[in-house]
Amino acid sequence: NDTLTVTGAGTIIVKAQQPGDNDFAAAANKFDTIVVTKGNQIITFDSIPNTVYSSTPLSLSASTSMGQTVSFNVVAGQAYVSGTKLYMTGVGTVTVRANQIGNSSYNAATPVERSFCIGVRTLSPIVGDANPCVNTYRYTTQKIPGANYTWSLDGGGILTTNNDTAWV
Repeated sequence: NDTLTVTGAGTIIVKAQQPGDNDFAAAANKFDTIVVTKGNQIITFDSIPNTVYSSTPLSLSASTSMGQTVSFNVVAGQAYVSGTKLYMTGVGTVTVRANQIGNSSYNAATPVERSFCIGVRTLSPIVGDANPCVNTYRYTTQKIPGANYTWSLDGGGILTTNNDTAWV
């Protein structure tokens, strides 16, 4: 057989021999060494579009130039990854990293990061107490982790706030 199939990284020693026949004498065996190094790979990870906060997970997709499986993790922001699904836990900028650790034939790929923004389309209406204490009124709105709340008071009174709640 005159075909060599390489199946992975390592050292291959090839022995060539010609045993001779009725017309030719045998040739001396010839040995040659081939060193096969691990291959490099590149991750392709498309950008993630900005999105509106939702309980529906986003699907993540990435590939490597060598067809190896890619894993994902959140390195910053209000989200987490399970498999190829990204679950939003709040609003703001999220950075996701795609990784491929390599194997016996391929080196680990350089990780690729993508950032995107989770925003809010609308908040639920502001709600006040049905029966407030005399001179104290409490108002709340939809609580979204990572959201910044700004309350203002136009007119008399003292405004006290804490995230999604304000007291006048």
